[in-house]
Amino acid sequence: MQKKRGIGVILLDDPIYQLRYNQRRRQVAAWYLNAAVRRAKARPYFDSALLVHSVIEPEHIASEPNQLHKHMAEINNQGRAELERSLAVSERQMGGRAYLEKVHSELLELLSNERTHHVLTDLFTHDSYDYAGAFNFVTSLVMNLVTEPAECDALDIDVEGAVDGEGKHWLQGGLCEGRHSRVLYSLLFPPRFSPEDQKKPYQPPAELRSIMATGSSAKRNSLPCLLPIFPILMS
Repeated sequence: MQKKRGIGVILLDDPIYQLRYNQRRRQVAAWYLNAAVRRAKARPYFDSALLVHSVIEPEHIASEPNQLHKHMAEINNQGRAELERSLAVSERQMGGRAYLEKVHSELLELLSNERTHHVLTDLFTHDSYDYAGAFNFVTSLVMNLVTEPAECDALDIDVEGAVDGEGKHWLQGGLCEGRHSRVLYSLLFPPRFSPEDQKKPYQPPAELRSIMATGSSAKRNSLPCLLPIFPILMS
């Protein structure tokens, strides 16, 4: 009997890798969606299809009943199929929108995880950290999260301006108010400092916070809570 060979692996939890992988997948989905739009614009009946899609097909325009919508009944099945083909409806929905929505929901889940907050904080606080690089990375994640998949579809006539969604609620109601992580909030929105502040001696806090041992050891001595040292961005 022939044995099946396999490779044993240990799955490591790496939020940074997952976030970067999510970014790559989003770039691929956005590229495919833009390619579907370009392909639709190259079709011979695109302008006519877009006119019908924008003016006749909607049941309501600006919250008012569309008087031209009744003429959609005059379009037969072949005409409807050509309308969808000219606007690349199936390609935009299956290849772009559906995949973008999946990637977007996974990004929201990742950024709502407390462990992810700790790992993002480490990017700013390691000995060899790059504050500007870490800030740029977190900014790109937030921009991807607050941009809803519907906003990426240039041919979606139902989208007018910014779309309200869970990503914007996560930013406004959580990150910008420090509810997700106070430390990450202080790193992303540091108070104002001057170059002279770096020359001032360290001022320990007035009260010491006791740290309890998590193992079988006894209580540890009270240690001063180290204040975070923020870099000063020089213009």
